[in-house]
Amino acid sequence: MVYNGQKESPRHDRLKNLIAEQISKDERFKEINVEKRFVGICKDWRKPDVSAIFNGKKVVFELQLNTTFLSVITERNLFYQDNQTYILWVFDHKRKNIDDMRFMEKDIVYPNHHNAFFINEAVNDGQFKLFCYYEEPNIVDGSIENVWQLKEIDFGDLTFSADFQVYWFHYEKKKKSLLEEIEQNKFLEFGKVWRSASYEERSHLLDRYSHILRGQCKDFNFHELSNLLDCLYSIKFKEPIGYKYVRVVQLLHQYLGKDTGQDSHFGEYVFKSIRVYAHDHIKKEDRTKKLSAKAIDYRKKGFKQSDKYDPFLKRLFPELFLEEMKNR
Repeated sequence: MVYNGQKESPRHDRLKNLIAEQISKDERFKEINVEKRFVGICKDWRKPDVSAIFNGKKVVFELQLNTTFLSVITERNLFYQDNQTYILWVFDHKRKNIDDMRFMEKDIVYPNHHNAFFINEAVNDGQFKLFCYYEEPNIVDGSIENVWQLKEIDFGDLTFSADFQVYWFHYEKKKKSLLEEIEQNKFLEFGKVWRSASYEERSHLLDRYSHILRGQCKDFNFHELSNLLDCLYSIKFKEPIGYKYVRVVQLLHQYLGKDTGQDSHFGEYVFKSIRVYAHDHIKKEDRTKKLSAKAIDYRKKGFKQSDKYDPFLKRLFPELFLEEMKNR
């Protein structure tokens, strides 16, 4: 057979027959064919190295032992996707290393969520297996570093996506999750810094996040937000922050008293923070029940809760928004 202008090598011929032989021993595969013409919905056709039905899904195997142009790879992928068929490009097991792979072979690997499949020439036990070489992102010193991993995979453990891709590990999904974790860690660090910072240092700290505040929060006011953060962090850390009070309850009296005279109201954040972070602590400090009475009086006034800092607060205090996120 001529493949992209080149005659199939003896190794290519042997390996495609090896795949057919291995999957024929696996009861999950049906209708196994070698180099059978595959006719598409538009009557055009291709001749894959091996084709079969796996658990009701149409799959084809194409060996990639020689250089193939990207245009050919892309066209072949689109053809099988249009015909609702999963295509696996299988590489020579002698190059189970991304550095040893040719440039054009990487054009197959990276679009497939950074997964490369290699033939496992060992005798199988009736369950068809492949080697998967996949790139795994990890967090190292606050940034993403990639490591290539090699794993023997049972064919049934692969993911068959709705867009007719086959993969073991979803690189982009994992990387997105890690980037969100890195971003969240930055915000967790924000609280630790705020806890011990001076007024000037807090001002500089908020300036570093001004691109988020001004881009996502309406009518950003430094003093207003700073006072709110002092209050919420005082509750979370169970110690007065930003004021020379002895007890947190003293700060809460002062904050709620000021809030009633403002245009924007944030009292409900205070009450929720107490429930989430420091219920028993505040109850113990509020021996006279004066704060409880002030809270009841505050709620009777029916203030509308301002949500203008929510994009920022959700990063700093995600526990306060868990119920909201669950209901999405």
